[in-house]
Amino acid sequence: MRRLLFAFLSLTLLIPTSVEAHKTVLYKNQKAGQFCNKAEIKHSVFLPDGTKLTCKKDGTKSRWNVVPVDIVLYTNQKNGQFCKTVDIGKYVILPDETRLICEKDGTKARWRQ
Repeated sequence: MRRLLFAFLSLTLLIPTSVEAHKTVLYKNQKAGQFCNKAEIKHSVFLPDGTKLTCKKDGTKSRWNVVPVDIVLYTNQKNGQFCKTVDIGKYVILPDETRLICEKDGTKARWRQ
């Protein structure tokens, strides 16, 4: 019985646990390099131009830092169309040079300007 319990506990410790997900905050005119609140550390915001900023500790303070966002190849995406959840935070540039970003929309994700 002890061996079985030991084996079970050993296996449960080997199973990876989820890391706290980065949360998205509302855009309030944040800028790269600007100070952010300690409560916003590890939180992100998308700027109107599609740039993603994340609040990171910088010495004794915390600042908004630019995060490179991945680009997706254009395959006829349209504003409001569903996108894959793995593409959340990624963007595509349309032929007319409009940029669409895949953003979470409830339980799904959609391409948004």
